[in-house]
Amino acid sequence: MKASGSDRHRYLVEEDDADDDDGSKTSMTELKDNKLYTDRNITLKQAKLKVKRFYWPLMLPKSVKIEDVVAVYHEPHSRRDLRICRDWGLSVAGVHWAADGRRVFWTNPKRSNVTMKLRKEKIHIGFTVEHIEEFLEVLRPLLPQNVPIESEFPYFKKSEGEYQRLTT
Repeated sequence: MKASGSDRHRYLVEEDDADDDDGSKTSMTELKDNKLYTDRNITLKQAKLKVKRFYWPLMLPKSVKIEDVVAVYHEPHSRRDLRICRDWGLSVAGVHWAADGRRVFWTNPKRSNVTMKLRKEKIHIGFTVEHIEEFLEVLRPLLPQNVPIESEFPYFKKSEGEYQRLTT
């Protein structure tokens, strides 16, 4: 029996996911049951999103409570506006990106760049998602209904031949 793409990525378990935030170990069965979506860059559980390799140089993850998400934006991986996207760090647009050298130098039609605006944070967070349709399908029901999910970044718009920074 062939596993669907959703099954392959949902149950992918990496070694760094075996430790909980409190340092305790979780069994593989518990990990499989709690994870809603996971890929090489993120893990989404019922109440939190773990963005891997967020803090440089130690490559530590950032945990985000789903209840703190105010807006979600995504664009295809092929869009490489360096004012918005970076391989790691803070962009001109005010997005702090998790480390991913593939984001800027290679394109992959299956991958997407995602940013999130969080409650009580001025700087948005950014990361790569391997399978955007699966990720959004799992994320939508977890978010409050008033949280927008947009398929275009809101950071710049073209106005009279020049780009203007939007304040969001």
